[in-house]
Amino acid sequence: MFCGPTGLQPAADLLFINDGSGGFLPVAGDSAPSVKPGFGLGVIAFDFNRDGFEDIYVANDSSPNFLLQNKRGKTFRDVGVLSGAATAGDGRNQSGMGVAAGDIDGDGFEDLVVTNFSDDYSTLYRNDGGLVLEDVSDPWGLVAPTFAKLGWGASIADLDNDGWPDLVFASGHVYPQADDSPSATRYRQTNQVFRNLGKGRFEDITGKAGPGLGVLRSFRGLVTGDLDGDGDLDLVFSAIDDPPLLLENASKKTNHFLSVLPRLRGGSGSHLEPGRLALGSVVTVVAGGRQQIRYARTSGSYLSSVAAPLHFGLGGESKVQEVRVRWPDGTEEVVAKDLPADRLITVVQSSIKPAAEKE
Repeated sequence: MFCGPTGLQPAADLLFINDGSGGFLPVAGDSAPSVKPGFGLGVIAFDFNRDGFEDIYVANDSSPNFLLQNKRGKTFRDVGVLSGAATAGDGRNQSGMGVAAGDIDGDGFEDLVVTNFSDDYSTLYRNDGGLVLEDVSDPWGLVAPTFAKLGWGASIADLDNDGWPDLVFASGHVYPQADDSPSATRYRQTNQVFRNLGKGRFEDITGKAGPGLGVLRSFRGLVTGDLDGDGDLDLVFSAIDDPPLLLENASKKTNHFLSVLPRLRGGSGSHLEPGRLALGSVVTVVAGGRQQIRYARTSGSYLSSVAAPLHFGLGGESKVQEVRVRWPDGTEEVVAKDLPADRLITVVQSSIKPAAEKE
């Protein structure tokens, strides 16, 4: 039987910097994040204020969450309480498990969703683009449907390609004895899917999204990706003492899409030779006069590594006017124009150097 975390000894979070030669170095001193030891479970890097420096969000179990603001690469400051993302909207500590970031309302800033323990709700924080992440779980329709679930993996992904990212949660209890509880929660649970209606609300479509979402297991990890190359995102869940669950997206292909895989220059320096994944870059797709952003990352959810291509649902738009990339080194460029939809493209960083960099 799982025990904790109350009464257990919390541990300090550690930050390691890639040394560029295949290793990592621990960050110490004034540059290290100054936070109390906690019970961290979910973590994600995302640029919440779009200043070009990636911040870090840590979902903690039974203690306030951390939002570590990157102070231009020099140090990290915890603004979790100040921003509102440390607790639920009413100030309660929750039991954060998994976390995902994505732009749910199309304003160009990534929002956060955090799954929590049972008898509490999964929390949606709307990012206003400043220093406020507001708990909008209730008006957006998440409180009641998620209350009895114990959430783990989380994903913000456009499952129907309508241009509005949806939500997926993996669910499963830690106590087999939950089956004897008088509450509605159980050990083996079904996963959940919420459709983004595009008007400030999600609809729980779990009961009508296919028999695969009726499978009962104690789930944990969750990833999304177009596994069969048919233009829509499929789902993979891991489970305790059970095989993984693979759900093929069998939705009707009525909407269009574009998938973008950003890569850095190759080892030889040639911009024609795709090299490493351009993690940390920001891709903007413009279609039908509307802009959508995605951040290149392969981390998130819970104990999971997500697929690298960035997936954009385009609704009824069959052509993309423009694809722009802000690369990790700060350069920005238009990498494609007037592009037909319904394809995966690989874009490679050009030989352009940042304005501040000299030959």
